Amino acid sequence: MNRDLCKKRSSKNVDQDRKPIDLLLTDFRFARIIYILCIRSCMMSGMAAKFEVKKTKTGFVFNLKAPNGKYILTSEVYEEKRSAIKGVESVQKNSGSEHQYDLRHSKKHEPYFVLLAKNGEVIGKSEMYKSMKGCRGGIASCIKFGPAARIEDLNSTT
Repeated sequence: MNRDLCKKRSSKNVDQDRKPIDLLLTDFRFARIIYILCIRSCMMSGMAAKFEVKKTKTGFVFNLKAPNGKYILTSEVYEEKRSAIKGVESVQKNSGSEHQYDLRHSKKHEPYFVLLAKNGEVIGKSEMYKSMKGCRGGIASCIKFGPAARIEDLNSTT
């Protein structure tokens, strides 16, 4: 008789004993672990998002570069490097809020976006996109990568 109970219990699907919320939490924890591992993998392979600060003929600019290597946001030209670094810090501070973005259209009717500081000043501009969907994807990338992207000085000698 005990043997029959053991057979029934062992053949029963383990997930049937668990409550739906337990399964959901387990799935969430698993997804979170995978996400963390992917982020660490990207960082270790040098694929993390970053701000590239560089000197040009007329001053200093920065670009926000996504892990896939594409430029998401470009700054204006700053006279001094420290001003460009302050611009990066402003992007890090403001890029996480979708309310700081303004969708615009070029003269050729191509969509693009600008990132605005709290005072309404433009602190970064995107490329021109072929579609509004692509433009919104660019904003999503800025929101995702901008606040935590590291700063890399392309003109440093180290």
